[in-house]
Amino acid sequence: MKRLLTRRRLLSAPLVAASVLAGVTFSLSGQQFNQAAARAKSDLDKALTEFGATENRVAQEKVALLKDVDALDTQVREASRELRELEKEESLRERNFASLKREADARTAEVGFLARLLDEFHRGFPQRSHFSENQLYDEQRKVMDDRLEAGELSPKEELEERMKAIHLSVDRVEEVLGGRVFPGEGLSEDGQLKKGHFALLGPVSYFASEDGSFGGVTSLAANQARPPVVDLGGGMAASIGKLIRDGEAEVPIDPTLGKALRIAASKDSITEHLKKGGVVGYAIVALGLLAVIIAISKYFEISRFAVPTLSQIDSVVEDLMAGDREKAEATARSVPGIGGELMQVGVEQFGTKRRIMEELFYEKLISVRPRLDRLLPFLAVTAAAAPLMGLLGTVVGMIKTFALITEFGTGDARSLSSGISEALVTTELGLVVAIPILVIHGILVRMSRGKVGRMESAAMAFLNSFSRREVQQAA
Repeated sequence: MKRLLTRRRLLSAPLVAASVLAGVTFSLSGQQFNQAAARAKSDLDKALTEFGATENRVAQEKVALLKDVDALDTQVREASRELRELEKEESLRERNFASLKREADARTAEVGFLARLLDEFHRGFPQRSHFSENQLYDEQRKVMDDRLEAGELSPKEELEERMKAIHLSVDRVEEVLGGRVFPGEGLSEDGQLKKGHFALLGPVSYFASEDGSFGGVTSLAANQARPPVVDLGGGMAASIGKLIRDGEAEVPIDPTLGKALRIAASKDSITEHLKKGGVVGYAIVALGLLAVIIAISKYFEISRFAVPTLSQIDSVVEDLMAGDREKAEATARSVPGIGGELMQVGVEQFGTKRRIMEELFYEKLISVRPRLDRLLPFLAVTAAAAPLMGLLGTVVGMIKTFALITEFGTGDARSLSSGISEALVTTELGLVVAIPILVIHGILVRMSRGKVGRMESAAMAFLNSFSRREVQQAA
């Protein structure tokens, strides 16, 4: 557009020059005026010619410029469309990038979580396998630990290395199903390592030495490199060896992994337990045995103490009222003990006054209680004295314990066990003796009082029977 304006200014320049020349002509002479007019006309024609040529050129250039403008507009539209498409594509790529980044972060977190799980599984593998099996996998686990701790593996290689623990565990499960036999070393009770074979059946593991002289059930030990083996004895080594060789044998099962067998083996016999109580323990046991003997004898004595029944009393009274004294005496003598004596007194004093018979019956009755209660106070004394004797043994045992602590310190627990055992065992024995004797004493006292009450009831029944018969006869 600027070029077109410039060309129009060029076309108006001859016209201006012609006007100037016309003004000059008026001031010149005629000849000069004609000459000037001819030159001006010539210049005008020339200028008009140039103007026409310029207009043609401008028209031609204008068409070209319009074509160029149309082409540029088309290019601008195409460029705008491409820009919008590129902007859309850029926005889509940004969204895809953000989504991929979130997914990558999630996958990274999953990989980290999986790596931690695999690490925990790898570290907990010894706890999931039996203690006796660890010696089979120690070398493989050590190689894996060394590679992981070196820090030279890529994340992918680290995961692959940790996955070996999964494969190792799966292979172990396949081998353990149905039982497993494998070679290894077991720790005997005297601390010696013995080579042999293990037979794993579920949670129970058996061991038999190569020479067949030692066999037992393995147990758990936190500070042992090899599983301790509890020797079962009694020919169990041969049975376990047969189980390992043939896959079939009769062997004991200990689901506690040897703990129950260790507890059973550590239990003392009665003699050994009493020996821990020392002199005081023996004294408590002797006192308890004596009390038991007395309690048994008193039980039979009170149980066998005969008390006249109402039928016997009625039979004696009827015979006396009928005048058959001999038959009444025979019935009275058939009742043993003080009960029979009571009835004999009634027969002998038949016909006397009631007050005299009551006094004679009372004389017999007061001898019943001392006889039945004889030796029962000893049981009460035993029930009270046994805990005190146990306390005495506790004090003696603690004195021994502190004396040993003074000599050897507290580092050797085995040297202190004798005094502590005596202190605890005597207390136990005292309570074991006192509690049953106390209960037995209460039972025997109740039985004795029951017999005394029944005797008194029998005497009153005898007297009342005489009174009723006399009243009936008088009526």
